[in-house]
Amino acid sequence: PDAGADGGGAGASPRGERHAAAALLQIHSLADPTLVIDATALWAGDGEHFGPRARIDAVLALRRAARVWPPLARLLERDVPDVLAVTEDELYELLGPAAARLADAGVAVHWPRELARSLSASAVVSAAHAAPGSATDGTAFFDSEELLRFNWQLALDGDPLTEREMDHLAEAHRPIVRLRDQWVVVDPDLVRKARKRELGLLEPVDALAVALTGTAEVDGETVPAVPVGALAALRDRLLAGPEDVQAPPGLTATLRDYQLRGLAWLDLMTSLGLGGCLADDMGLGKT
Repeated sequence: PDAGADGGGAGASPRGERHAAAALLQIHSLADPTLVIDATALWAGDGEHFGPRARIDAVLALRRAARVWPPLARLLERDVPDVLAVTEDELYELLGPAAARLADAGVAVHWPRELARSLSASAVVSAAHAAPGSATDGTAFFDSEELLRFNWQLALDGDPLTEREMDHLAEAHRPIVRLRDQWVVVDPDLVRKARKRELGLLEPVDALAVALTGTAEVDGETVPAVPVGALAALRDRLLAGPEDVQAPPGLTATLRDYQLRGLAWLDLMTSLGLGGCLADDMGLGKT
């Protein structure tokens, strides 16, 4: 990472831990945030635009930052506080709460662009075996006694990972893993989700509620939820709304527009195997 006081070199840590990355210290101007310089260059005398106190102010800022993230104190032991060798545990800290604490102290943590690919997780609801005809007719879907699977699905830049890729991620013991021939920074929370992907089973009616709202509650947290397969097709039919229908041939009355819309809605509900109660005229006992 590039960490800019902003503030990750190689070698052995004082505790003999294996280093995972190097963090480069950069300094930015408070008067003009577009002015950024590596600590190496500033200590070499190239920071004339930063003023005569630039190195003193940088060291003071580094001391303040070290109070909220102690590994930065190792930079203060160097003649030039340019590069910090970080362990895997420290790298995990920078992916989590340490970054927020550093931000509050005026230190931003930047990751190399090639590592900044987006790894995300969403809750997916799917049937283990799609019921015959369930993609176009909800009757089979709701008549089935089969419970629906509720799992975490991880995606890289929006493209879902395969089961094998998620297994690889679940086995990761480092904060940076290789996926699809590229290195990716991995949040520990996503690794936990890859390791415990199964969230349980849902009744069909509960699964439909998740599909229609697009959210689900997992461990007390509301998370994005995505239906797939027959459930997604059923949701799409519901959201598309009813198609125009003609009045039944035996009906001797002339239906008004709103009544035809109500008839079309009832037709949609029954075609999907769903119940419906329509009361849109006066005197029908709605109250």
